[in-house]
Amino acid sequence: MRTMFSTKTKKYLLVQFLLIGMVLASLFLIATKCYIWFDESFTINLVRRKVPDLIRLTAMDVHPPLYYLAVRLCVVLFGENIFSFYLTSILCYGALLVATSLFFCRYFSPEASFLVTAAFCAIPSMLMMGPLQLRMYSMAMLFVTVSFYLAYIVVYHLSSMNYGRSRRYLFLLALSNVLAAYTHYFAGVAAAAISFFLLIVFLWKKGRRKKMFLTWCLYCGGMIVLYLPWLPVLFRQMSAINGDYWIAPFTLDSLSSYWNLLFNMQPKALRLLLIAFYLIGLFLFFLRFKRDGKNIWMLGCYVVILLWFAFGIGYSCIRTPILIDRYLLTLLPLAWLPVLFGYTRLSSKPVLGAALLLLTVCFVYNYKASYQERATYSQKGLRDYIAANASEKDIFLHFYIQDLSICEAYFPEMEHYVMDYADDGQAFRYWPLLVDCHELSSADELPDTDANIWCLNDSCIPIFEEMGYQVDYVKAGAQTFFQIHK
Repeated sequence: MRTMFSTKTKKYLLVQFLLIGMVLASLFLIATKCYIWFDESFTINLVRRKVPDLIRLTAMDVHPPLYYLAVRLCVVLFGENIFSFYLTSILCYGALLVATSLFFCRYFSPEASFLVTAAFCAIPSMLMMGPLQLRMYSMAMLFVTVSFYLAYIVVYHLSSMNYGRSRRYLFLLALSNVLAAYTHYFAGVAAAAISFFLLIVFLWKKGRRKKMFLTWCLYCGGMIVLYLPWLPVLFRQMSAINGDYWIAPFTLDSLSSYWNLLFNMQPKALRLLLIAFYLIGLFLFFLRFKRDGKNIWMLGCYVVILLWFAFGIGYSCIRTPILIDRYLLTLLPLAWLPVLFGYTRLSSKPVLGAALLLLTVCFVYNYKASYQERATYSQKGLRDYIAANASEKDIFLHFYIQDLSICEAYFPEMEHYVMDYADDGQAFRYWPLLVDCHELSSADELPDTDANIWCLNDSCIPIFEEMGYQVDYVKAGAQTFFQIHK
């Protein structure tokens, strides 16, 4: 039976939507800073290609194509600019916040909804590494978290014996899981873990176990069918990753980086306070744990995380390293849900007020840190200097593939030459197809030109001085680069 939101709930939702709107607007302000890193430049270069080429080139890499297609659509609709590049990541983050607000208002309480939504606006890595990157992490967080919400809704309607509605939400869950797998492979691992947790819940309930197991098998079969077009690419990409790939082997010491990802903020005192906030909330969750639907579902957050780590660590140890700390971003909301739920069960306004105050302070510091980082490392000086001083005949020479990708993102109209060893350790080895660059085995193969040669790495100095060129040191903003001429 459909339940309308009460007046109190609508007021809470209105405040949350205003909060979400202000947060998203502030994120666009940071995004205007001229700064991209290697993976983001890869996104920019890729979405400039036509859709068939985009999918073909993505298949040569180690990621699925959904995020790139979404960014490509934004670029087609709004032109090539900062707004269109970041729109997908920021909108996915906003959709996650809106879905969280509505879900917790409907199935928990307005107070719980407000606390969780505020936390998702302030958690360090979620704010700084999700919507503020031209990568798929924000979209992956959206689909994984929504899938986990849908798993609760499926079981909720099943417990109410509303089987028709439960099946409809199960279909939506399958669709969300498939979209997660088309966004990032570790989001797909999380989707598989959510599905396994759902099976545990189905079998845990007494009665109708055989029928529920068959329903679950059909649900999994549907997901496999929807993912069949990309499965051959997935297997081919997995087989292409080997021991010379750039991801380091997994060790016990590397586990600390995942813990740091949860509390990645300064100053140290605030970081320690946030860690204490997390541990106290976790203690409160287990202290008042009951074997009811909400608590079991919240416990499922850690079941999913453990299964996710089991796959990532197992594959990394048995075959080849594939797990790095930033992939945990796909599960970051789930890592915090039980903690926040622990606080909501206190029903203490002073405690909840203190929690909201801490989260507000965290948001301010995280936002300030993100803004300052982008301002400090802004590439505007490089972009403006080259635009003002380079001619159409000037060329770039790159010794590292990162430099090629970033400069190609900023200066696609110029000719780019790259050393053939520049992509060592990279899974993607098809840069001439992606950016129309020219590969060289030595600088002697450069065309004879009276124009300038630009380079971002000081490896060029001895090479070109020996060849009789003059190498001028240029510093523009935060960047140092070299102008080479006869």
